[in-house]
Amino acid sequence: MSLCWVAAGRFDAMLSLRPCRSVDAAAAQLIAREAGGAVAFGDRAPEEAALDLDARYPIAAARGSAALETARAAQRVAEVA
Repeated sequence: MSLCWVAAGRFDAMLSLRPCRSVDAAAAQLIAREAGGAVAFGDRAPEEAALDLDARYPIAAARGSAALETARAAQRVAEVA
């Protein structure tokens, strides 16, 4: 749902602090990207993420690529803490 709120412009960005199955986020990341947002599955672009049931990634999304980099930097800090 948070990815869709990024797509709608209600959130500037979102990130998951725990890994999420890529198949669970597949539809929402498509909606966010079609709306002009940027999405990353860990250090990978969405098209590089595996879609099997065992693949899990921390997800970050933002309304643009610059904001995505800021969100990913925050995500990396949160992973260390």
